[in-house]
Amino acid sequence: MLIKTIENLRDLTIRNLKFKYASTFLGILWAGLIPIILMIAITFVFMKVLKIDQKDFHIFVLSGLIPWLYFTNLTTEATQAFVREKPMMHQFPFSHLLYPLSVTCSNLIQHLIGIAVLLPVFAFYNPALLYKFILLIIPTVSFTIFLAAVTIIISITNLYIRDLEHILGTVLMVLFWLTPVFYNPLMVPLRFRFIIYCNPLSYFIDLYRSVLLENYSSFMGRGNVYAFIFAVLFLILAYFLYKKMENSILKKI
Repeated sequence: MLIKTIENLRDLTIRNLKFKYASTFLGILWAGLIPIILMIAITFVFMKVLKIDQKDFHIFVLSGLIPWLYFTNLTTEATQAFVREKPMMHQFPFSHLLYPLSVTCSNLIQHLIGIAVLLPVFAFYNPALLYKFILLIIPTVSFTIFLAAVTIIISITNLYIRDLEHILGTVLMVLFWLTPVFYNPLMVPLRFRFIIYCNPLSYFIDLYRSVLLENYSSFMGRGNVYAFIFAVLFLILAYFLYKKMENSILKKI
């Protein structure tokens, strides 16, 4: 039973990747190119237009964009995890939970390829990364567990609030500025810093930066432990939500 479930999840994951990249020229290499394009645009605005003076600012921005794009790509696709698969869900009787999880897995593969493409760039500025890049497993695992929970919750919520896809676009735009993608949380005035601490994305981005960047001052302390515990608890919450709504999913599609 477990082997069959894993095979079904694998097939759905491959199907998602083919659906997303089959007709593109560069295919999944866009996972590494898009962060570079955004990094160039943000760096130009802040360093050339706003005259921000920070050493290796472009690398700092790139380190934040990698987990941020993992999050935004996944949450956007999560709204269609059930809706798009309505015909298949009626045809095949396996667990509905595999559909949002396949979205997580396909985006994880995209995320890992993006890291692999960009790793030489970070290693050029941080040679120590050549022997400690294996530590990226820690934030990647924690963040993926958290995002699996996000995918489940969004995919179910979208069945009840069909405007969620449009609402989510606006929320992501606002959240981009409230998440330390292109600035250090320690730069935020103390009276406003609670916004950063209340944003779980801040902690995961901080974990990535603590590995990717040289001499980066983390604001988290024992962040790896806290992030992992939070991610697991959030996934358990998402699973209980799914079990409660499981019998009504097909009726709501």
